[in-house]
Amino acid sequence: MYELGARKFACLSLIPLGYLPISRTFGGGFQRNSVEWLTQAAVKFNSKLEHELNHLNSSLPGTRILYIDIYNPLVDLIQNHKKYGFEDSSHGCCGTGLIELNYGCNELLSSFTCSNSSSHVFWDAGHPSERAYRMIISQVVHNISHQLLDV
Repeated sequence: MYELGARKFACLSLIPLGYLPISRTFGGGFQRNSVEWLTQAAVKFNSKLEHELNHLNSSLPGTRILYIDIYNPLVDLIQNHKKYGFEDSSHGCCGTGLIELNYGCNELLSSFTCSNSSSHVFWDAGHPSERAYRMIISQVVHNISHQLLDV
């Protein structure tokens, strides 16, 4: 892309994989704890990604690559969900059940969807809810606003 003239990029971090409802269901035991090795893998990946993006910024003339951390804002929402007005941070609103499947997330099978998606950090087994996304984006914009002015 650089050779084609692209100079400004944004790159998102990984999310905290070990905290996803699907990860908790299949790897968190009966207590549905977070899956530490997945969480640490995401942390390690994000650290290497940020390092590599910094290297590319300094080695490619005229390039500006923003590293956008969505990992930490989402971890904060998950770990402090009550503080932010969420009732649940370990189950998805849609498809909640023993195995966190979301095939029933449609108008025909609405019994598989919670009554208030705004009360959940996660919409389904792997994606934040709309309300959680809004809060994450608000934090991301706050965190990178000074970098955007330099772009």
